[in-house]
Parts: sequence; structure tokens; C-alpha cells
Amino acid sequence: MRFSRDFFILACAAIMALPSCITVDKRLGEDYIPTDQKLQMGTVTLPLPIRQMTMDSLQARSSNSFILGRIKTEELGTADFSFAADVYPSLAGVNFGKDAVVTKAYLSIALLSSHIIDPQEKKIMQEVEVFRLKEPLDTDMIYSNSYSDQLFYDPVPINTQSVEIFGNDSINTYISNDYAQELIVATQRELDTLEYFARSHRGLYFRVKPNAYDPVGGRVNLFDFTNATLYVWINFQPTWGENLNKKDTIITYNIGYLNALNISTYSSQGLKSAEGESPREEIIFEGIGGVKPYITMKDLRQTLDNWIVSSGLDREKLVIAKATINLPFKREALLAGEDLTYPSSLFPANRFLDTTDNKVYYAPLKDVNTSGNTYGAMNRSLAQYTGDVSSFIHKVIHKDLAELESKGDEYNIWFNPVTTQSDYWGNVTYVLDNEYYYVGKINGPASNNPPTLTILYALHN
Repeated sequence: MRFSRDFFILACAAIMALPSCITVDKRLGEDYIPTDQKLQMGTVTLPLPIRQMTMDSLQARSSNSFILGRIKTEELGTADFSFAADVYPSLAGVNFGKDAVVTKAYLSIALLSSHIIDPQEKKIMQEVEVFRLKEPLDTDMIYSNSYSDQLFYDPVPINTQSVEIFGNDSINTYISNDYAQELIVATQRELDTLEYFARSHRGLYFRVKPNAYDPVGGRVNLFDFTNATLYVWINFQPTWGENLNKKDTIITYNIGYLNALNISTYSSQGLKSAEGESPREEIIFEGIGGVKPYITMKDLRQTLDNWIVSSGLDREKLVIAKATINLPFKREALLAGEDLTYPSSLFPANRFLDTTDNKVYYAPLKDVNTSGNTYGAMNRSLAQYTGDVSSFIHKVIHKDLAELESKGDEYNIWFNPVTTQSDYWGNVTYVLDNEYYYVGKINGPASNNPPTLTILYALHN
């Protein structure tokens, strides 16, 4: 008997299809699993009780750049940025000779970048003023508001010419010879040890000159503290030989490399949420030390407690497998291009006491180190910020309430952008971005699309 080629193809296809007719019973053997080894799992989405709050006492010791500028918006008012920096010789052991006299002094600080809210403000003119500090810069002053309530500089500018910047300029100006003359008066110990020199000589303070009109708009400029130099020309009598003629030379000084402080003030202080106020439809926020989305430990714990009680869950058996914060914002902001002023991330940070120096600092929650965590990255497709806070939520649920309350701000959270820093060996650390000024809005608890916390949980026996 002869079979056609098509017959063989159909026969093979039929044989291959036979296994798909076998039914797999996935319940097989489930009765043999001990009841105490079964996990009950579930998900829940809870509303987040977000309000507005400022970041008081934000660490502002400069490690990357000097911040200088001013921005005013109709909703937030004015945010003002200035900086103070120490001044010391570029090299230790400098010899100024005898009868040294300053003939001129010139400083230069390179621009890194500039930030604007309105594109039309990119090249506006800002006038920079330079002042001498009343005292050497105090190393205990580490916060953005450390000097906000006192006049810590001599009010007469020491720049001898007008300094105008337009968003792409370095700071370049001659300064008073009188100030520079102070810098060449030093003991041998101060000349040999630069830290002693910085602690005994007055540094400099830089600000943008206030505008009496104070229009809406402005610009924030970042300057490179690794490329900030004061050049001092002196005429002196050499002391390394006899009957030598007076000589001219240039001494260079670093500005702020040992100690510098970015100082900021905000009109938005009055916009923080009042205790007991009704939930808002919209939460406005800004960069650095301004107003932020904020959740108190008390409100967060109450939200979690209400869920546990209403669901009849056993707190002792509850395990948080994953907890994701979602902060939506209006999609219209994307369409209008307003999101260009938004930060690329918003992640919770807490404030804790560092016992090594007895100072208070802000830092991202430790969940930021979780593998695969987007640390609050903006999802443009969904118009929201998303971040994993699983271990933090697990602690808030399981720690005794009295212990949580005793920790102060350690379990209150502010939402702030996160950036990375690398050390010499390439180790990466996540830190708050306290140099980039931004303005944005997220939906509030009273909106139709509020901020939420999505939890994947399990109950063990």
C-alpha cells in the first residue's frame, strides 16, 4: 500500500497533538502539605496620608558645588541661594618674605551648570556680590539654615567691580586689597598647616544682589568648588639672602575646598500643612531645603493599623513581601512640558541623629540599597513616581508604637530626589540630591487619583 506525502504530514501532526489532550491536576498531593506550612498571601492598596512640610536643617556642607542664585514662583515665593567658603593658601609652607604688600587680588570660580524654571529666564542678568565673613567659617555650621538668623558677614561688598553673570559665566572679579592683606599675615604654624590657617582667617560670602522689584522668575547657578581660586599679587622683601631687591610674585589661595556651606532661605516655609488640616487635592514641592511631600509616622502607622484590624489579620504572622509607594501627578503636566522642572526621582528620606558627631542628618531610607529598586524614579508612561519601601513598612508595622514614637523623625519621611556618590574605590552611596532646585506637584490624598501604598503580604503559621 502506498501513502501520499500529505498523509504522513497529517499523521505526524496528530501524534504531536496527543500530549496536549492530557489534563494536569495541579491539586495532586496538596492534601499531604501540612496545614502549618501553607502560606496565605494577598495584596492591598492603601491611601497615603501625604501632607506638605519643609526640610528644616538640611545638611549643606559643600562637597561638589557652590549654589548661587534666586528663583521666585507665584505659588512658592522666593527661594534664595548663597554660599560661604574658607580661604587658604594652595600650598603649605608658603613664605611671604618681609614687608609683604598686596598690589592686587583677583578671584575666579568656574561655572558648572545652571537651573531654571522658565526657559525665558535662562540668560537673565544676575549681579554677584562678595563679602568678607565676620569670623572664620565655623565647622559646626553644617545646615542650610545655620546662618539664616544672623548677619555673619560685613555688609560692605569687597568686589571692586560689578560682577554680572548671564547663566554661562564664571565668577571673575578683583577684590579689595585690604582683605587680601589679611591673608598674608599668618604665623608659621598657620602657613605650615592649612587647617589652622582656615580656622584663623576670615573667609568669603557670595550672594546674588537683591532686586528691589523681585520679579517672578530667576536662575540658580552651580559653581565648581574644585576650580575656585583667589590670586594675590604681592611685593615683598626676600629673606633667603642679603641685599636682595624687592620682588613681585603671585600667591594662589583655594576657596572653599576645606570648608564651604551652601545657605538657602525659602518663602514657602508658610506653606507647610497645619496640624489637623483637611487632605489636599494637590501637593506642591520644591528642591533642596524647600517644602516637600511628607508623611508622619503617626499617620502611616494609623493607616496600616486600620487595614490590619479591618481585614482581621494577625499582626504577629504578617510578613511584608513587597511594599511600593506610588506618587501620581497630572498627565497634563507632561503634555504642557511642565514636567521638565520636575525631579527625575522622589524617594522617602528620614532624619536621624549621627552619634559620631551628635549632628542630625537626612538620608534616603535603607530600602534604596535593595537590588532592583528604582529609588522613586519617574515613570513618564504612568505619570507617577514609584519606589520600593518594603523593609521600612515591615518595621513600622511590627515595632512597638512607643519605640517608634521615641525615635523622633527617624520614622517620619520626606520625599526628595536621590543621587549617587562614588568614593576612590568605586563604592557607590545613595544620598539626597541637595544641589538641584526643582518645582513640581503630585496628587494629594483628596484627588481622584491619590498617592498609594501597594503591599504584597503573606501570613505564616
